[in-house]
Amino acid sequence: MDPQAPASNDRLDSWKEIAAYLKRDVTTVRRWEKREGLPVHRHLHDRRDSVYAFPAELDGWLEGRRNTPPAAAEPPRRSWRGMSISLAIAAAVVMSGALVAVTYRGALPPDNGAVRVPFSVPHPLTLAEAATGGDFSVSPDGRRLAFVAQEVDGTRRLWMRPLDSLAAVPLAETEGAANPFWSPDGTFVAFFAQRALKKIGAAGGPVQILADAVQPRGGTWNAEGVILFAVNAGEQLYRVSSSGGPVTRVDLNHVNGNSHWPDFLPDGRHFIYHGRSQKPGIYLGTLDSPQTRLLATGYISAEYASGHLLLLTGGTQSQTSGTLMAQAFDTASLRLAGEAAPLAESVAIRPQFARGVFSTSDTGTVMYGTSRHQVTQLVWLDRDGRTVGTVTSPGRYERAALSPDEETVAVEVIDPHLETPDIWLLDASRGVMSRFTSEPSAERMPLWSPDGTRLLFSSPRDGRPPELFEKMTNGATETPFFGSDLIVQPTDWSRDGRFVVYGRRDSKTQWDVWVVPANAGGADRKPAIYLQTPFNEHHGHLSPDGRWMAYASDQSGRWEVYVGEFPGGGGRWQVSAGGGVEPRWRPDGKELFYVSPDGTLTAVTLQFNQRMVVPAAPQPLFRARFGEFGAVIFRPVYAPSHDGRKFLVNVVVEETTASPVTMILNWPATMPRR
Repeated sequence: MDPQAPASNDRLDSWKEIAAYLKRDVTTVRRWEKREGLPVHRHLHDRRDSVYAFPAELDGWLEGRRNTPPAAAEPPRRSWRGMSISLAIAAAVVMSGALVAVTYRGALPPDNGAVRVPFSVPHPLTLAEAATGGDFSVSPDGRRLAFVAQEVDGTRRLWMRPLDSLAAVPLAETEGAANPFWSPDGTFVAFFAQRALKKIGAAGGPVQILADAVQPRGGTWNAEGVILFAVNAGEQLYRVSSSGGPVTRVDLNHVNGNSHWPDFLPDGRHFIYHGRSQKPGIYLGTLDSPQTRLLATGYISAEYASGHLLLLTGGTQSQTSGTLMAQAFDTASLRLAGEAAPLAESVAIRPQFARGVFSTSDTGTVMYGTSRHQVTQLVWLDRDGRTVGTVTSPGRYERAALSPDEETVAVEVIDPHLETPDIWLLDASRGVMSRFTSEPSAERMPLWSPDGTRLLFSSPRDGRPPELFEKMTNGATETPFFGSDLIVQPTDWSRDGRFVVYGRRDSKTQWDVWVVPANAGGADRKPAIYLQTPFNEHHGHLSPDGRWMAYASDQSGRWEVYVGEFPGGGGRWQVSAGGGVEPRWRPDGKELFYVSPDGTLTAVTLQFNQRMVVPAAPQPLFRARFGEFGAVIFRPVYAPSHDGRKFLVNVVVEETTASPVTMILNWPATMPRR
């Protein structure tokens, strides 16, 4: 119980009960709580959706609200009018993919004619969790949806669904697809897969490769057959013909190269995009000149539709949701006009990709993903996946690291107010937690020193990319470990204390494995490359004897686990089969563990014959619901015990969003007239 809550047994214990008591739907009462001060309480564990309220307080609030001027009150509920709205309702029921009753609850301004319905994909598919942003796209005419779904075996594939049908069909040769977008006439869909930009007919057919795309960040297609796309995370935009051919860079006078998620305006020459420079925001560019102009700050994503820019609030490197706004845009002067009006709240953001999860059509349809929070719990699992110990109560935890003596856990805990993680230390035997970091910026990826006296972690400070900091566990002041102008993530600290292994993201070579001396200081702490190729390499982890480096690489087209000699120069051997990430050595060096694509923790016994690695066949141990958060390639949380008989695992125990995608029909009718 909240100690500040009134003492009463007459309590409403969920949003559903509160909404029923007030005779409103859940969306309305949530908005009332946020905008109008509806008296709702939250439990001490700070789960955002775990709420309760007292009828007496609600009654008092309602009475005060009735005495407010009519202009400040909730708009009165009105009935729908006209056959067109009835048809929209019927269509919405079909589009939702489920037998849902659509009722108007006054959540929108009166007489607007807009319809909001949930959307789901056919069972047993699951809508892919946006490896590059929002993995669905509404066709320009608003009649079809191209979406990436994950199948039972973990394969991601592009699917097509007419929105007036319950049937969805897969498109052949689209394995690994991400971030689809349409041709202006709706006959083709472009998408990214296997490090390339591709296109396919909306009805299927052969796939054509158009260009290389190392770490794509969105694309857009104009009526002249020009495709504008972001080839890599840290570069500017490129253009290519929709028929293929030469790829040329689009010159922009931006301060840096981070230009992502372009969207053509109606003239097909100008475009908007998200720029990360000294002033992050939405920029205007053109194919005809390098000149750019900042249109709006405080937004992370934008699309043009129906005479408006749809803008998603956001911009911090850890923000996971924002409000979708619509603001009139004059295509003649190329300037925003009037005031922005809200369309939807809690729209999901993929902060690591600087992308909001929404898609628009030219006919007044918008679809958006709702921010999803996972409630997780740190538990001990044995080699068969049975729970043999509970470390924490349910909460919002992310990555965790087990101290060398296995007595303390350093874990990222999400601050419910800032939506950013801080690092806490947990006494595993007593269950007592204490805060370790408290900066407003996110602190992630805790890493223990071999003697257990220090922690490394990654954090962005003063607008810089995340860099490494060091702090003693006795609470001393943190200090920078070494400076870097690129994103770095610590992955291991050698058993002898000499080296820290980390991943570094380069705009040209993607993720690479680097090593830095840990015992040196100042100018002597010089990083060195362990492995750098045109492919991704990450998750570097040294064997206990310091002779071998395990890491994951996508050089084969999917992530696999490899072992190579350390400090380098020798052979490298693939030890996973069928995909794998997150290699971890058993502390005695007798086994290597990794996570398969379907979430199965897998063990491999290795033999070392002089300078050769001979891996045995991988042995699946158990499948767990690892928490999904942060960068996709740095996802699972597990740590083996010294004897390899049990594992500390962060498992999902609750999802807080049951319907992750919502569709709004005829949204322009909600906008004020100009």
